[in-house]
Amino acid sequence: MHKETFGCHCGVFSLAKSSNGILIPGSKSKPVYKSFFPYVEIDELAGHYVMRANSEDAVICETLVHVLLVGHQSEPEPFLGIKPMETDPEDLRGVFKPFIGKKVEFAFIPFKAQSSSNMKHKQTHTLKQTRTIKPEQNNTREAVKGQTDIGATDDQSADYIVREYIDFVNQQVGVYMDAIAGFAGHHARVERQVCRVMRKTKLKKSDEKPVVWASYEDPSKPDIIHNRIIRSNDYLSSNYVDGSNTQQHSQAILVFLYTYWEDEIRPRLAKSMGVAANEIKSDIMGDLRILRNVILHSKGIIRPNKFKNLKLLNEMFSVDQPIHVSYENMHKIFVLIKQDCARLLLKWLGMENSPNLKPEELIDVAIQMRNKSP
Repeated sequence: MHKETFGCHCGVFSLAKSSNGILIPGSKSKPVYKSFFPYVEIDELAGHYVMRANSEDAVICETLVHVLLVGHQSEPEPFLGIKPMETDPEDLRGVFKPFIGKKVEFAFIPFKAQSSSNMKHKQTHTLKQTRTIKPEQNNTREAVKGQTDIGATDDQSADYIVREYIDFVNQQVGVYMDAIAGFAGHHARVERQVCRVMRKTKLKKSDEKPVVWASYEDPSKPDIIHNRIIRSNDYLSSNYVDGSNTQQHSQAILVFLYTYWEDEIRPRLAKSMGVAANEIKSDIMGDLRILRNVILHSKGIIRPNKFKNLKLLNEMFSVDQPIHVSYENMHKIFVLIKQDCARLLLKWLGMENSPNLKPEELIDVAIQMRNKSP
């Protein structure tokens, strides 16, 4: 089978070694997960390659290795492992030791029986990363015992915080879907009931519409309090697709998403990354901040001075018009938030320049949160 070159980028390089001699490259003590190579099947990323590693302009080494996928109970998915074929694992680990914590790029070139060069240090141009397509097939996958240097995720690490916010966004997606399903159900039930009443009383369409009332109390009991009394046509309009009920709920979610980000997630991210909170930047969150201010302080009407500052959502709204978020645009906003969360996560892991992962191409994000021990 034809093999092609693939590569990866470790922004803050780390290197672990298992008890059975497998070296595990990574970034910030996180391994290079299988999901970083989405175009390759799980059993296709294995075989013999000439591994070339460089840090900025310095070539670290070029040596023959066996690439395999590794599984471990502490990690959510398989990750990249390498077995040196020409040198002892400890010797190769020693070669990489001066580059721990620096930017390191790997290129894995299919081995075609050519002799690889000796390990050396010299000045050269940075290797170009090539998108992974179809490496050699091989059903090689090993479980690692006694793995070192790969720390467990804690609730103060940047990746955990970003995953926590993605989980929060996914919860809002679920609540939004349940709410609009509820509005649609109310609309269908009342619409049928209105037809029954009008047919029974022989009312015409030009006549006054029946009245709908709502109460938190049991309607079979005497002296109940009607919390809401509204004409049926107004009730149906409010619960119609993208009606006022859906709009109010959508706006509440947008305010909630930004407030939780600004007051909870952003400060924790800044502390975890050791930077000021204003250095954690996000275009979509900047747009949500503008929408929040418009909703709370301008009765939901976007004025020109606010509209011009929108970076990603300006095509969804019009100047001097009330905010109206359609079902499709609401989901676009959810996707943009998740894409930016993915960007932050890849940046923290040092994978922002990975040729195989482009946050703007993601359409959804599913997470796997490790259960905490009681």
